[in-house]
Amino acid sequence: MILKSFKYSTHDWSLDSLTIGKSNLMVGKNATGKTRTMYAFAQITNLLSKAKDIDIDANFYAELVFDDEGHELKLILEIGEKTIKKEILSIDDQVLIFRNTESALIEGVLVDPPESALLLHVRRDVKDFPYTEKIIGWASQSVIRSFIDVNHPTEEQLYELVDGFTEEERKHVVEAANKIGFPIIDFDTFPKMMKRKLSSGVEFPDIYEKLQFTVFTEKDVEPILPFKAMSEGMRRTVLLLILLEKIVQYKSEAFLVVDDLGEGLDYTRATKVGRLLFDTCREHGIQLVAASNEEFMMNIVDIDCWNILVRHGQTVKSFTKDDAPELFEEFRFSGLDNFDFFTSDRLNRALKAHFGDNE
Repeated sequence: MILKSFKYSTHDWSLDSLTIGKSNLMVGKNATGKTRTMYAFAQITNLLSKAKDIDIDANFYAELVFDDEGHELKLILEIGEKTIKKEILSIDDQVLIFRNTESALIEGVLVDPPESALLLHVRRDVKDFPYTEKIIGWASQSVIRSFIDVNHPTEEQLYELVDGFTEEERKHVVEAANKIGFPIIDFDTFPKMMKRKLSSGVEFPDIYEKLQFTVFTEKDVEPILPFKAMSEGMRRTVLLLILLEKIVQYKSEAFLVVDDLGEGLDYTRATKVGRLLFDTCREHGIQLVAASNEEFMMNIVDIDCWNILVRHGQTVKSFTKDDAPELFEEFRFSGLDNFDFFTSDRLNRALKAHFGDNE
């Protein structure tokens, strides 16, 4: 199941139906709404997966349309004052869940759920309501993060994540880090790393089991390196690689959103991160939405994957190759870099023609 389109609005901001493919690079002028779009994704997936309770300040309307093996699932949510004001789920236009402030029905049967709980969660049943499990599973396997945020997941969450890795999975992360240009040769939780390093017959100190943090070793560097002692660029990259490996472990279609991709890295490493991320997601069927305004990132991602955000006051709209296929195809034979497409007068004229003169 993949997300096809996303609409979201609050009292002061609106995302007008973002069309989403399997691989997406969101681009747009500064203050267009890329980061707010990422926040909207996070808010919805947290709500659907029950990772967080409804925020008392949450007040939004959202529409999500999924493609589930040729069937269209559409979910409409309206939240306000910690209350579910609207919840409608349909499959191929057949309404299966309907709820407003006056009534709530599942497949035509009247129910009485708590006002702050989604019907998706109240009546979970894999056999009778498999469609609810698909949506909850999609949200639970989604990862939404900012590339520049190295404090999420927390040190404790990172420890638990790495603690569950197999030797083969750690090897995949190390190989990816080496391809990008970071000389990591191993990583693990501190207790496991020390158990491997201690000489045979040496007693393992009990205190080591209580030191729950993640450590790394680098080529030709003897001391182990705690995660927080790494350079910021290395932490950003390695954290993304660890999360990516975790998603690959799901072995099912997942949804990955990365804001500020490549920010703060030098040109060579940033382009390698971008290529590795897009290639890995395509190989493993992971739906990817990345955001960046960096010239080098635009140049390595095919413009067919671009989702150009355009802002009109409080409303943000998207523009893709489906809106003007001839424009994208013509540029492909121009011999220019992708970034030239982003800054070209031809694109600006197309955006104005499509959205109006207020672009």
